[in-house]
Amino acid sequence: MNKKVQYVHNNKPKVEAYISTEPNYFSITGTVFNKKDWETSGCIHDQIMEYFPELELLIDLHLNYLDGKPIYFIENSMYFIKNNNIDGLVSYGFNNRQAEYLSRNQPDEETFKSLVKSWKILEVRKYKAMLAMQIIDNLKE
Repeated sequence: MNKKVQYVHNNKPKVEAYISTEPNYFSITGTVFNKKDWETSGCIHDQIMEYFPELELLIDLHLNYLDGKPIYFIENSMYFIKNNNIDGLVSYGFNNRQAEYLSRNQPDEETFKSLVKSWKILEVRKYKAMLAMQIIDNLKE
């Protein structure tokens, strides 16, 4: 599914957001226009949020599979843990306390998978993905 939403000012598009769930993941990019032509485009989430705050959940799920799981979830999470990247872990659905625990304790991959399961990280992400699909379905182009 592909959708485009526009913020129009003086009968001209000011910002467009392009939402896709193809081939099997969420993607949201956009274009900002100046008076004559386009000004910037691509993964411009800050600008999209400025004009379309209702798309925040879609931005949070950018490049996540349709079930909410981040692409390369295990590999990237282990990298974040190894490098004490709390923000990276939080972006994957861990709260600050969980992210700090992982960073401090440096679990191996099997222990990490057990923690993910017990903390229900992927179940929560799946629920958010379901909500995101409802947002997309309700968007008016």
